[in-house]
Amino acid sequence: MSGLRHAFSSDNSSKLGVILAFVILFLLFVYPNPEGLIFGLLRMAFLGLAVFLFIQFYQQEKKIGSTDSGKGEPSTIVENQPTAFQGENKDFSEEYLSFIKCLEAFQGDLDISRSREELIESIADFCRENFTFDKLTLIFLDAEKKDVAVAAEVMGYKDDFDTETRFSREESLLWKVLDGEDSTHIDLTDASFLDGGRFSKGDAQDHHFFSFIGAPIQTSGRTIGCLVLESFSSGRYRRNEGRNLHIFSTRLGVLLDWWKKYDVVRETAMRDGLTGLLNHRSFVERFEQELQRANRYNEKLVLMMLDLDKFKRINDTYGHLYGDYVLRGTSAVLKNGVRNIDIVARYGGEEFAIVLVKTTKTKSFNSAKRIVQSLADHQFEKERQEVQMTISAGMAEYPTDGEGMRDLIAIADRAMYTVKDRGGNDVEVGEIIQ
Repeated sequence: MSGLRHAFSSDNSSKLGVILAFVILFLLFVYPNPEGLIFGLLRMAFLGLAVFLFIQFYQQEKKIGSTDSGKGEPSTIVENQPTAFQGENKDFSEEYLSFIKCLEAFQGDLDISRSREELIESIADFCRENFTFDKLTLIFLDAEKKDVAVAAEVMGYKDDFDTETRFSREESLLWKVLDGEDSTHIDLTDASFLDGGRFSKGDAQDHHFFSFIGAPIQTSGRTIGCLVLESFSSGRYRRNEGRNLHIFSTRLGVLLDWWKKYDVVRETAMRDGLTGLLNHRSFVERFEQELQRANRYNEKLVLMMLDLDKFKRINDTYGHLYGDYVLRGTSAVLKNGVRNIDIVARYGGEEFAIVLVKTTKTKSFNSAKRIVQSLADHQFEKERQEVQMTISAGMAEYPTDGEGMRDLIAIADRAMYTVKDRGGNDVEVGEIIQ
């Protein structure tokens, strides 16, 4: 009985069942009119057995079909992967589905109304949770100089370079990734790859990574950057993480394209119509974001409040159109005097605000002096009318002078008016009043 039960529970039971069913039906049709009660009962029994076998066959096939359809997608994915993934179908499928689930959740939770900095933070958080690396670098091509790439985010090892480092085109693995269409995996134990460098010439010998993989980020068929993972362990990205990075970078290209289109509309609403700088409301939002970022990464930043000296005389003497011209010119001077990562805003009227990130009052004091001097040296000329302008500036530092936005603005403002009381055209470092 156990052998018979095994036979009918095996994968061959459905084939055996359908054969027996056809044999029974054949016999019933060959002898359609059996005589006697016994033969009639036997006919009924064999007919019932045939129906039972057909039902068993149908249920078995349905179960197999359901199982196949449930595993069809991962099986196809496995077959299309390099041979390194073969032999691990079950683990691979579970890991793949888990990653895709996390990716879908990331995309669903992503708010494209966020600033560029917040978007990059979200990308970094996802990578931290879903990839293993000793160094992660998110690279974007310079919008104006296509042969220049900029590190937008760096996590992990930073002894070679950090965020905002710029890389000019040269023979390196970075540009191999940026010029390609697929993921690039390199085993850095191979000496043939060491001559050109990872990101710049010679850096492979100075910083001993053993695994490197990079995936280009593309929008509308055009490469805009790449995502690079590096490890001090050899053979790190030959399997699932390399595949996952390629999937993520592909999805990232779509998300960044959406964000860029939305950002065009948002930027219009955020900008001051006259100067093109951030307006007051947008400045408050961005400043708060930078304070949160500084707190998160234990960094410092500096707030500068600036006010044009004796601006009223310009409007009274030359008219408001000339005053608008001076405000636009001042905005350009301030913007040119800071880094791309810094924030410049028109705070109101002839007053401006600058946030210098990742620095201190001591380190940025000379830069603040140069900004003030640059405006004093700037020649304003319109309709044969020439004027010279000066500006007063006050500085406050987070978290040394305060941790809240209102406190920092009050300290920087107070320092600025101290300069005005002295005649203007200078910078004063704010201090907490005990």
